[in-house]
Amino acid sequence: MTRRNAVVAHGGGPTSVINASLAGLVEACRDHFDTVWGARFGVEGLLTSDFVNLTAQDPALLKRVGEAPGSAIGSSRRGLADDDYPRIFEALRKRGAQCLFYTGGNGSMSTALELQLRARALGFELQVIGIPKTIDNDLAVTDHSPGYASTARYFACAARDAGEDNRSLPAPICVLEVLGRNAGWVVAATSLARADADDAPHLIYLPERRVSFEQIASDVDRVYHRLRRVVVAVCEGQRDESGGVFGAQLDRAASPVHALASNLGHTLANALTERLGVRARAEKPGLVGRSSGLCVSAVDREEAWRCGFEAGAAAARGESGVMVAIRREMPYRGTLLKPWLTENASATTISIINKGRFEKAPIPVPPVEEQRRIVIKLDNLFKRSKSAREQLVRIPKLVERYKRSIRFAAFAGNLTAEWRRTRQLPEPTFATLDAMVETPIRNGLSVRGSDNPPGIRSLRLSALRSGIVDLDDIRFLPISTGQARKFLLSEGDVLVSRGNGTKAFVGLAARVQALSAETIFPDTAFRIRLARGVAHPEWFTSIWNAPQVRSQIESAAKTTAGIWKVSQADLARIKLKLPSTEEQDEISRCIKVLFSRVGQIFSEVTRATDLVNRLEQATLAQAFRGELVHR
Repeated sequence: MTRRNAVVAHGGGPTSVINASLAGLVEACRDHFDTVWGARFGVEGLLTSDFVNLTAQDPALLKRVGEAPGSAIGSSRRGLADDDYPRIFEALRKRGAQCLFYTGGNGSMSTALELQLRARALGFELQVIGIPKTIDNDLAVTDHSPGYASTARYFACAARDAGEDNRSLPAPICVLEVLGRNAGWVVAATSLARADADDAPHLIYLPERRVSFEQIASDVDRVYHRLRRVVVAVCEGQRDESGGVFGAQLDRAASPVHALASNLGHTLANALTERLGVRARAEKPGLVGRSSGLCVSAVDREEAWRCGFEAGAAAARGESGVMVAIRREMPYRGTLLKPWLTENASATTISIINKGRFEKAPIPVPPVEEQRRIVIKLDNLFKRSKSAREQLVRIPKLVERYKRSIRFAAFAGNLTAEWRRTRQLPEPTFATLDAMVETPIRNGLSVRGSDNPPGIRSLRLSALRSGIVDLDDIRFLPISTGQARKFLLSEGDVLVSRGNGTKAFVGLAARVQALSAETIFPDTAFRIRLARGVAHPEWFTSIWNAPQVRSQIESAAKTTAGIWKVSQADLARIKLKLPSTEEQDEISRCIKVLFSRVGQIFSEVTRATDLVNRLEQATLAQAFRGELVHR
């Protein structure tokens, strides 16, 4: 048998198992090639003749390399110009290499194909074989790509652990930014972290479907109202409804292929904090998840090794212009194309599916006239679903307007006017807040604290949410019990935020319910202790956010360095329409009932949105099966 040489190059981002493919390839090539050269840093090594002799390495060393993350020979994202190809072929000729193995994803496989075609056009005899590798898992033909499973496992673990941290000491909103430019396989894998329905991540967004910030904020708000904590998994390549990046910084903006938001998670977290008035933070494991050696999947590593080994075996059989692909032993479901691929692949787990076979795959194609009718039908159906989705998106805004009108009526006394008249109760009269308090309005204590005990429990500003103080949103201050005494909270106290970067969030109120431990309030909030028999806390927080009160607060607010603030004196002058305590209780009851109905509407909107999404998928499946239009 004529002996010859081969070259292997890596393209694109490394993975935690790409070296396993390298080790498998070298192992397979020992009996068929004199030398396997590794091009250092991908095409850079091909262009500069920078090679390392892999077959000369100690097998024990290669075994250890196969278990290491990252690329042992280096990789590159460099594109090739027309004059690069002759230089590469000359470098291969000097090494006596008639076979090139190229490991990578979509871009690398395109480069491999172009090298094959250019070599043929120039009369240079060259075998080119692709070895799949991409964490994005978006390579065609192969069931999945080596590198994906380990990265998926890493981010699933990250989502699980972020969820436990969030559950233990609520952030209360955590935005987990996950790798992936255009494909959502990795971010979708974070769902594997869920053991129970309320486990993190609570929301997952895929880059294949654009989403508005309004929708994200609405989703987060809905989950937070239910669980008081939210973990959001979002892909780094997620785009908003206009194709933008939610106002984030754009890295490599000039590149139509590689442009990517550099701080998407932090941008979304900051925007959510500003919009919802709840503290949000972002976590970005970033490239650590791509080449992490901590969460390598044993199956992923084994498959990567076998892909490399099968590539060497394919070269020995004379194959060229092919990529090694993985198929499952179980029958495929879904399209008619997959069973055909299964039948036309070898009986092993790793199979070779070349371009020629793939081009001959039988895809059911209806007559042109039927195709037109299918397209028209799909357009009409999708117009309806789009219209339905647009209407559903409008509902949360309408609900907020409805709640605003309820508060307006409650403040004005119109909500319970008939109830009041039938009981011959006195008409409400205006009173300033300072006439309703038992003790003077005061702000809290400003001391640097810690997330962990020991220390005195102190609320964070983010604890003031939805009219109820979140008594678990705390930190611990290194002060004595004596220092804390005058700042201690009691059941029925009302806290009002002193300042916020958004004017609409200044002066929002929340009441303290049953306390399980002594807790103080921060300097960022005012404490209002209402006089018993004058004003009930539940009524107070119900009407405090009414438009009539908000207009007074926002008129009094002043800005310093971008932060809107109100003072104790400003609050003391706020005028409220004060009804009898009996009517206060009735107002609270009415608002609770009406807002409960609003909550049911939100649930129905969520269910309807899910049905619309499922309907679109079912329609596409029906169209593919030829069942959408009559023949």
